[in-house]
Amino acid sequence: MRVAVAHSGIVLDVGSTPLSSLKQVIAVKTDINTSDQILLFESGERLSNESQLEDIVFLFDSRHVRNPPPLPTKQSETKIASFPELPSPSPDHRVLANSPSVMLRSLPEYERTFRHHVEVARVHLEQSSNRIREAQKGLEQSKIMQRAMQACMRNLRYHCETFEEFWGAFSQAQKDAMPIESDLLNRFEADLSQLRKISLHPKLQTSQRVTLLDCVSEGGLRTLFKDCLSSHDQLIAKTKQLEDQFNSIQSDTSGAEKDMALPPEIEELVKGIEGSESVRKEQQMLLEILTQDHTNALNVVSTAVEESVARKPLSINPADICAAFEQQLNNHIQQVIPHLEDLAGSLQNVTEQGEQLQVILHEVFFKTLLRVSRLQQKIKITSDKVSLYAAAGDRKRALFKQLESVKELPRAYNMALEEIARRREWSRNVQFELNQITERLQTLRNDELPRRERFQQQWGVHLPRHFLSELAHLPSQMNLSYTNVDDHLPHIEREDILGGGASSCFRCFVCFAFTVVCLSVLCKLL
Repeated sequence: MRVAVAHSGIVLDVGSTPLSSLKQVIAVKTDINTSDQILLFESGERLSNESQLEDIVFLFDSRHVRNPPPLPTKQSETKIASFPELPSPSPDHRVLANSPSVMLRSLPEYERTFRHHVEVARVHLEQSSNRIREAQKGLEQSKIMQRAMQACMRNLRYHCETFEEFWGAFSQAQKDAMPIESDLLNRFEADLSQLRKISLHPKLQTSQRVTLLDCVSEGGLRTLFKDCLSSHDQLIAKTKQLEDQFNSIQSDTSGAEKDMALPPEIEELVKGIEGSESVRKEQQMLLEILTQDHTNALNVVSTAVEESVARKPLSINPADICAAFEQQLNNHIQQVIPHLEDLAGSLQNVTEQGEQLQVILHEVFFKTLLRVSRLQQKIKITSDKVSLYAAAGDRKRALFKQLESVKELPRAYNMALEEIARRREWSRNVQFELNQITERLQTLRNDELPRRERFQQQWGVHLPRHFLSELAHLPSQMNLSYTNVDDHLPHIEREDILGGGASSCFRCFVCFAFTVVCLSVLCKLL
């Protein structure tokens, strides 16, 4: 596995280091304390002991959120590299120095000059290769930084989406509860008035308890109403504030993603760096031309030296050779060498562009890191508030559940009377069935008793006293016990409910129905 240092783009190879000791290994290699390390996969997922290993993980230093490191220092040369001086004449070529022919004496100088051109071209090529390596290294590091920023943004989007789900559930719960709670608050006085109008069944009335409202504390209900109203209004206001913060987080997240987009000049810088290899290849081609010219000159001079030493006739025409060398020399001085210098200068610009790319990315990276960190902190704070208000919402719903009892109390009271009558009837039925069973069991015992007596008189007396003595036992007594827990209920029967004041509204309805029936019968008689 590889660990990429996000703020520098440097990639570390940690091999197959287990996750349990990964941070300690990173601390040794980077001097970043384990407590300051934030490790993200390219997906944006934070590394944990349960994570599935991936090819690369990005290392962020939490200290850089508040204190970004300084800009990277420039590494390009500020001075032109030193080029070799004109080389000394070759000792092997001194034979031609004493030649009476001026043309022959000038041949070693051409070879010497061409050799110098080759050495200069090699310096240019070496310097260019170094610059390209540095530029490409910077480009690769810049790409790593871009990937780290993308992982950082994915992590932010993950937190934002998680918060959106949390907020959505909270917001929907509040929207669902608001109309129900508003209805309970608006009808509270009407519900109290209804309780005040409902008279209790006569068997439930006392000197201090006549209506249904007397069964509860009106003061306590009004205190409950105030608590519900206060909680309701406060949570509405807090929810509105949270909604504004939620919208702000969404807007800031979208803004952060847009701001993370690299400036347009970055693309041109990248193209320049990626195109530098073609410049180096052109330099290589020019070096090959110069090398070929030098090789030809060296071969000519070597041949002239050998023939002069052997005092053989020259196989070359010195005048033609010097004219060709002069033409090549002019081509070197006027075209090849200046073109080499221009190419080297363009690569100097590419190196500077590479440094400029790193500077721009450095600024964008830490700006993005700071913004993402602040947004994540904002999401955490707002999420904690949502959790706090969600708990307040649960407490508020518990209060309104009590307030709902005020609305449901009349129906609950009527159903309680019905339940009392039903239970008393059920108890009577159970007692009747028990009595019936007891009578049947007693009948069975009475029928069994003479049979056992006859057996004992006819056959039992002939058995040994201690052999099967159990056959002498009489039938067991039948005792069924039943504890009537409903016996303490008020003596209210079904026929008493209508006349006993279960509900004034219900009684009115019954009276109205009875009146209609009577009038109908009277009309038929007339």
